[in-house]
Amino acid sequence: MNWRLWPYVEQNGAWSLKDDTMLLLFEEAKRANLIKKVFFNGEVATSDDWLRLMKRPQNIVHTIWGEDENPYLIAWLNDWGPNFAFAHFITYPRAWGKYTVELLGECFKYWFKFKNHDGDFLLDLVVGRTPAHRPEVTHFLDKLGAHVLGEIPMMGYDVYKQQKVGMIISYLTREGS
Repeated sequence: MNWRLWPYVEQNGAWSLKDDTMLLLFEEAKRANLIKKVFFNGEVATSDDWLRLMKRPQNIVHTIWGEDENPYLIAWLNDWGPNFAFAHFITYPRAWGKYTVELLGECFKYWFKFKNHDGDFLLDLVVGRTPAHRPEVTHFLDKLGAHVLGEIPMMGYDVYKQQKVGMIISYLTREGS
C-alpha cells in the first residue's frame, strides 16, 4: 500500500485538515470502540474534547491515509522533554494486523527526522505509556523493536472501570528505529 502522511498543522489561521475531517476521524474511532480504550482517563469523551486535544500547541499530530483515501492512523507527540516526547496513536480497524507495524514504523521514521533551527535532531527517543490491560499495543511496539521496560502499577486511572491501572513503559530510540 502507498501511504500519504499528512501533518495536522495550523498555518495562517487555517488547519491542514478541516474540522469536519478531524471529526470523521473521531467518529470512526468511536465506532470502533477506541475512544474509551485510548482515552481511558476520560480526557476525550466528546468531539469537542477531541478537537481541543488535537489543536493543543504542545501536540504534534499527523495522520496516515491509504491509497484508497481512507485514514489508517492518527498519531501525536506531547509531554516534551529536552530530547524526547511521549507518543500516542490510534490505528483504525482497516489497518489492524496487516499494516499496524508498518504504520507505526512510518510514525517513528517521521518523528525521528524532526530537527531544530540548528539542524540537530529534536528527538533521541520516543516514550510510550500503555495501559496494562492493552497488551496488543505493547505486542506491536515490541515487533517494531521498542524496548518494553515493564509495568508501573497504579500509574493510571481508568475512569470507565473506575480503577487504578498499571502502565507499561516502553521506548524507541532514533538509532533503533
